[in-house]
Amino acid sequence: MKKLLVLLGLISLISCNIVPESGTSVISTDSEITVGEVMRYFESNASDSAKLNQYWQELKDEKRIPFTHKDTVLFLYKGTATSVSWQGDFSSWGQNSSITTKGTRVGSSDLFYLKHVFPSDARIDYKIVIGSNWILDPNNPNQQWSGFGPNSALKMPDYEDSPYLVLQSGVKAGSLSANKSISSSFLKYSISYKVWLPSDYNPSNAEPYKMLYVTDGHEYADSKLGALPIVAANLLYEQKIAPIIIVFVSPLNPSNSNDNRRQSEYVLNENYSKFLVNELIPLVESAYHVSGKAEDRGILGTSLGGIHSAYLMATQSASFKRIGIHSPAFWYREQIFDLVKNLDQKPKAIYMTTGTINDTEEKADEMREVFNSKFWDYGYKKVNEGHSWGNWSGTMDEMLMGLYPVINTSIEN
Repeated sequence: MKKLLVLLGLISLISCNIVPESGTSVISTDSEITVGEVMRYFESNASDSAKLNQYWQELKDEKRIPFTHKDTVLFLYKGTATSVSWQGDFSSWGQNSSITTKGTRVGSSDLFYLKHVFPSDARIDYKIVIGSNWILDPNNPNQQWSGFGPNSALKMPDYEDSPYLVLQSGVKAGSLSANKSISSSFLKYSISYKVWLPSDYNPSNAEPYKMLYVTDGHEYADSKLGALPIVAANLLYEQKIAPIIIVFVSPLNPSNSNDNRRQSEYVLNENYSKFLVNELIPLVESAYHVSGKAEDRGILGTSLGGIHSAYLMATQSASFKRIGIHSPAFWYREQIFDLVKNLDQKPKAIYMTTGTINDTEEKADEMREVFNSKFWDYGYKKVNEGHSWGNWSGTMDEMLMGLYPVINTSIEN
C-alpha cells in the first residue's frame, strides 16, 4: 500500500505540470486512496505504458483488484482485448440492460476499468466478459461457487465473512451419509436423499432430536455452496442451536443427474408435499431417534424452494412448524400469498432472508407484511447481495439459530 501511495503522489505532480527528474523520489502522501484518484492516475498516464504497468503490478501485489473504497468499486482487467465488460448479480447476469457493464479502455493501452457504486458491505458474484468469453477475474482470488461452477466474488470494504463456513478448531464435522433412495408412489419415481448426523449423535438420548428437511439438498450439503453441515456442526459445538438431524433431499433424477426436477417438485406440488409427509418422514423417523412432533420439524429451501417452504407452511402445518425461506421466488406463483393469508395455525418459527441486489426483496417484503397482518413472530434478514450461494451460506448461521434456538423464545422481527 505504501508503494501505491507513492505512485499516486504523481497525480499532484502531473496536475501541476511538474515531472520528477530521472532518479528523483516521487512525492508521497498518507491520505486514503480513492477510486477517483486511481482513475485520474490511469488517465493522466494513458500514454505511458511503463507507469501503467508499474502501477498495475502494485495493485496486484497489494491484492487490490478489484479496487474498492467505501461504497465504490473499480473493476479492472489488463490484457489483449477489443472490448471488456463485467456481468454479475448487479446486472442480473446481462438481463438488465439499463446497468452499465462495458469497461473503459485507458488510452490505447491494454488496461480496462468499470466503476460502480454498491453498499459498502455488499458482496456480489461476477465474471469478466472478453468478446464472447466469460472468464473468472484472473487477479481476484476470491471466488464463490454456484450450481454452475465458480464465479469471482467482489467483497466491498465493510463486508464480513461468516466465521461458521469453515470448521472451527476442535469441532467435529458429524457424518453425512451416502445417497439413499426412496421410491414414491405419489410421484411415480425415485428420489435420493442424504442424512447428516451430529458428531455426538446418540440414539439412546433421553431427548429425541429435532429435524430439518432441506430441498435442493445436494447443494445445501456441498461445502462450496450451502455448507449447511459445517455451519450446523459449528453452532452445535457452541451450543447456539438445539440438537438437530438434517435430511438433504435432492431434486436430481438418481438415474440422470442432468435431469433436475425442482421446477416441478417445488412449485405448489401437492404430490411432492404428500411424498415428504407420508413417505419420507415416516422412513426417516423409523431409522433415527427423532421427535415425531410437528413443532420439532422444519423445512428449508431457497428460491423455488422458498416457495415450497411457504407452501408447506400453508398446507402441511400439521407436519412442519419451523419454516426456513432463503430468497423466495414468490413472484413465480403469487397465489402463495393467499394460501399463507388463509392459514389459521401459527408456525413455531419462521426465518426468511433475501438479498437486495437483483434478488427477491420486493416479494419477500410483501410476504413480511402478510406475517405482520397475522401478528406472527418471525425473523427477517436482508443482505446487500444477489441471488447466490454466497448470500445463503453467509446467512445460514442466523437461519439455524432463528429456527432452532436453544431456548424456545419468540424470534424478534
